[in-house]
Amino acid sequence: RDSLGPVLPDLVRWCGAEVSGEGHLRDTADGFDALLSGTRDADAVVIVGATGGGAADQLRGALARAGAHTVVERVRCKPGGSQVAAVLPDGRAVLGLPGNPVAAVATLLVMLPAIVDGRTGRIPPAPLLGPLANAEEVAGDITRLLPARQGTDGRWLCDNAVRTSHLAGLIGRTAVAVVPPRAVDGDLVELIPLPR
Repeated sequence: RDSLGPVLPDLVRWCGAEVSGEGHLRDTADGFDALLSGTRDADAVVIVGATGGGAADQLRGALARAGAHTVVERVRCKPGGSQVAAVLPDGRAVLGLPGNPVAAVATLLVMLPAIVDGRTGRIPPAPLLGPLANAEEVAGDITRLLPARQGTDGRWLCDNAVRTSHLAGLIGRTAVAVVPPRAVDGDLVELIPLPR
């Protein structure tokens, strides 16, 4: 089932971009090649899936064939580590999001606003910071992007067990927390607001 497709246009708008179209691609090389060579009415292309290292993950190969300059190859975070960002020879940006819905949402909310800022000259807002009450419980060896909610005491709480294949993990959460490695309880973390 496609749980992300129906909400993706709203998420893109939340990031400050207009949606010029959408479609479904099969994980085949020619489908990605046609998309990257044919979509000229957009400043950026957002693709969900095909960013991992498996045989069906065709995006990186298509970017190479299109002569794209890869700006972000992978990111040391979880979820969302397989993301890719590139610029095509004609200047269009390509943002490849992981296929798991929660990873895709978290990555989109972190990366697409930066692309929009760069394309429009928009000044990014100051980061929203808040104290994370259960940082020691949720921190790992790499940065984690976790659904978060604010407690009655003003401190934030993250979910430790996140099923990235289900958007249900975002219900009742108001932000995605960027939890740095080895954070301790009470540390200030960046909070990326979720659309309401």
